[in-house]
Amino acid sequence: MKKLLKQFFYFLKLTSIKIFEWFYKVNPKILRFCNIILSFLSIFAGLLTIFLLGNLYTPTVGHNLEPYIDFISWSISIIYLIQIILLILPGGKKFSWSNLLLKMIFIITINYFVYFIPDFISPYLHDVGYIHYYKLFLIFLVFIRTISLLAQNLYKISIHPAKIFIISFIIIIIIGSLLLLLPAATYRDIKYEDSLFVTVSAVCVTGLTTVNIASTFTWFGKLIIIILIQLGGLGIMTITSFLALSFTRTDLSIKEQQGLEFNLGSSSFREIKKNLYAIILITALFESIGAILIYFSVPDIYFDNLAQHIFFAIFHSVSAFCNAGFSNLPDGMMNEVFVNNYLSIFTISGLIIFGGIGFFVINSLLKNINFKFKNLIRKIFNKPKIIKPKIININNLIVTRTTLILIILAIAVILILESNNSLISYNWFDKVVQAFFCSVTPRTAGFNTLDFASFTPATIMFIIILMWIGASPGSTGGGIKTTSIALAFLNAISIGRNQDKITFKNRTISNITVQKSFVIIVFSLLTIFIGIIFVCAFDPHLGFMNIMFEVFSAFGTVGLTLGITPNLSLASKIVIIIEMFVGRMQFVILFLAIIKRAKRRLIKYPEIDLYL
Repeated sequence: MKKLLKQFFYFLKLTSIKIFEWFYKVNPKILRFCNIILSFLSIFAGLLTIFLLGNLYTPTVGHNLEPYIDFISWSISIIYLIQIILLILPGGKKFSWSNLLLKMIFIITINYFVYFIPDFISPYLHDVGYIHYYKLFLIFLVFIRTISLLAQNLYKISIHPAKIFIISFIIIIIIGSLLLLLPAATYRDIKYEDSLFVTVSAVCVTGLTTVNIASTFTWFGKLIIIILIQLGGLGIMTITSFLALSFTRTDLSIKEQQGLEFNLGSSSFREIKKNLYAIILITALFESIGAILIYFSVPDIYFDNLAQHIFFAIFHSVSAFCNAGFSNLPDGMMNEVFVNNYLSIFTISGLIIFGGIGFFVINSLLKNINFKFKNLIRKIFNKPKIIKPKIININNLIVTRTTLILIILAIAVILILESNNSLISYNWFDKVVQAFFCSVTPRTAGFNTLDFASFTPATIMFIIILMWIGASPGSTGGGIKTTSIALAFLNAISIGRNQDKITFKNRTISNITVQKSFVIIVFSLLTIFIGIIFVCAFDPHLGFMNIMFEVFSAFGTVGLTLGITPNLSLASKIVIIIEMFVGRMQFVILFLAIIKRAKRRLIKYPEIDLYL
């Protein structure tokens, strides 16, 4: 009997081992197959969403599509359930619990809770029930996740990360320009050249537009624009990497980290994951606070319903923080909604400043505030104070000082030059407020509460300089960056003192940093003046000053104009599109993507001096 029991348990052990081995072999294959089916279903669902929201169907077809939506909902739910089981069983891939939790929430919501969500969207619908639109929205989130995973595959291609960064922008520009041509996106048909221009302007967070945003695009078109602004401001690879880390994977590859290094401006490999989450959280925090303040600063009387009011607040908050300068109102911030609305003006100014100062500066500021708050709490409860070494971040110091100097200088110059011109009808407080806003917005934002065409030539030239300088590194803004102009002045000071190196706060600036800033400054001016020459050749009737302002605004991704954008010819539009794209990509990234890296030479040639 003992022998039989021993053989039985031995047989069970062998069987369990065989089952485990079978699971380890089969489980990954089934998961891979489920992912393939899920990808096809989500892509089909994404196209179906575009088909419905884009108003590309007849009423009869719309009703006939409801069973397909139900089929996709059930199919994705079943696949998610299978994936949850397989991931937990032996042989499953390394997974995050947040990923499993989100899949479970999706299954429950799309099959049960969706029927209890109040009907907010019926006034905006045509022929499909609101329940199926809710289901389609949830399925579309799966589509976005699939697209983010496909975008991650770009890193598997053996090309330079800088090229991946550029390719990601080109892809989103092509998709966005096609989406804006959908019947539901516009009140009237627009040319592809105008759709492309608006898309490039949104993705490159510029704000220039050849058509009136308020009267041309529907709520769906404006929603596409604000999504393009968000993607362009943060970078498509930043968002896809965040989605991958949050909902699918637990780490990034070395090549993905290199790609993010170009996308985010600068980050060490150790800190890149932390910085990635910090950027997303900072963006969500500031845009949420901005949207709330803008919502309460504007009365309900300007809107037909609550949805319009909320969308207005979110649109301007995202546009301001991303330094895009788009507005969904006629005449933008010159509209009566913003007249004497100080809370909105200061909120948008604050969003522009924080969006343009750089994520790493904001992150450092928030850490310092958190540290002081902890010490304050400890002091209240009579606990010893936390002491940490005071380390000066030179980059943050240069950025903040340069930003403050430029804002104060701009306020003074605008007050002096415009007090008896465009600001003559304002009292002194309003003059200071308008001068403050006009000093902030040329630094890549593009909003304007005054007509810049009424400014004196001296003020316009000064604003052109501000547009050329732009925002700070690691931000959503463009231009040559505050650090480049600061290094140029520090270099001039070091030459005047007959110093070989640039020193600041007992630190020496590396030669490679100085060389990069020199390249950025020289080639930015070269690109801008080539653009001016071309636009002057194509549209000489628009005036030299207007053209120069337009090209500087495009390259700096600012979005301010003296009113000539709608009157540009096709050739000039192409020139401005190239200027916006090059301005957003930055020269260092373009050079890394185009020029092959030279082999390191062990030979050092003799140095010579040239006459200057």
